[in-house]
Amino acid sequence: MAEAIVILWLLIVSLIVALAIIDNRSQADKGIGVRAIQFLAISIFIPAIVILSLFNKIDQSSTGTLLGVIAGYLLSNIAEFKNKNHQVRKTDKNG
Repeated sequence: MAEAIVILWLLIVSLIVALAIIDNRSQADKGIGVRAIQFLAISIFIPAIVILSLFNKIDQSSTGTLLGVIAGYLLSNIAEFKNKNHQVRKTDKNG
């Protein structure tokens, strides 16, 4: 019974996040950008991994590996983020 509640909660949260992203982008009159697609993918992959793990379709080591890969992917992309309003200038070694 507890597994069913967790699964239902995860599915509802994923759906709400997906709809919120799409609604936010449409209200801003912008297309779905790279960050929105990444966030949408993560909000779907994490619940899917948890659900598969709860039903023992993937073992514990695979679950840990997949969640670690997602965390590494998210944290590695932080360095590549460029804000349109604040651009960092590269300085030349000579001055």
